[in-house]
Amino acid sequence: LLGGFVLLSLGLAFLFTPLFSVSLGSLKPHLYSYGSATVATLQQVAGAAGVAIFVALYATGLASAGNVDPNHPSAAEAASGAHLAFLAGGFISFAVIVLTLFVRKLETPAMAEGEWAGAEAH
Repeated sequence: LLGGFVLLSLGLAFLFTPLFSVSLGSLKPHLYSYGSATVATLQQVAGAAGVAIFVALYATGLASAGNVDPNHPSAAEAASGAHLAFLAGGFISFAVIVLTLFVRKLETPAMAEGEWAGAEAH
């Protein structure tokens, strides 16, 4: 269980850095702050939604194993819940890996001489 979690966490770490670089690098300089804020917000919302989904899947796995007291599951019931949650996580991770093959770096527009990201600050 711990090994799977560590592997999933490392995979996400290796995925997010280049994905953020590609996505934010395609913005015009004066939009960097907006892009960064949008990515950070989406990351937090998706993380919260992901945790909620995995907890719901864990509880579904407990219930399907015949658990009547979610506060005190047996080892077999807990394994059933964890299996369902990590299986779903594996499918989602595989889908994300396939989708990353379609991410392409867009050409950034050329900046005029002396143009800088903070030049339009008020």
